[in-house]
Amino acid sequence: MGRAGEGTKNSFMALYLSEGHVVFALGADRKRLRLRSKERYHDGKWHTVRAGLCENGLSVLK
Repeated sequence: MGRAGEGTKNSFMALYLSEGHVVFALGADRKRLRLRSKERYHDGKWHTVRAGLCENGLSVLK
């Protein structure tokens, strides 16, 4: 998905599926956060997931 934070070494932001769960992960400077959906999305249908960072924290839209 892309890099988080300009000038921060080893920073990352990722959105992926793991065993049907949507996972949003980010990290910077040895700190990591991973959010996983309660629901599973392996029903053969298309789904839209949006995730992003806001100034005051994390905003995830489904």
